[in-house]
Amino acid sequence: MPFVTTCKITSLASGGITLGQGQPVTPSAFLPDHWKRMLAQGVIVEVRASAPSPELQFDNLTLLRGINDARQNELTALGIRTFEQLAQADVDALVRDMEVSHRTVTGWIRKAREYENNTHTG
Repeated sequence: MPFVTTCKITSLASGGITLGQGQPVTPSAFLPDHWKRMLAQGVIVEVRASAPSPELQFDNLTLLRGINDARQNELTALGIRTFEQLAQADVDALVRDMEVSHRTVTGWIRKAREYENNTHTG
């Protein structure tokens, strides 16, 4: 089940990721004690729905080489939650906003396109 934020929060983990309301998050984005507290306080909730609304749908971008949970959370904060969105992303904007190399971003986008083609054709 996906977890989403109920309000704007900033990660207390390294990198200080800021997430808006309704953003998917993974437990590794936060220290275990903070994660438990945020769940207990309702800052992060588990979404239980048979068909999530489009704004809550997201793919496991960590399947792509070089994208860990923290990078996925950064992409989510930038509005990129699916392989399709990553495949269509602006390379220069991601390089600037995520402070990663052009080569890294073009690799992610290429792999996202390959993944999208494979999941839609077979």
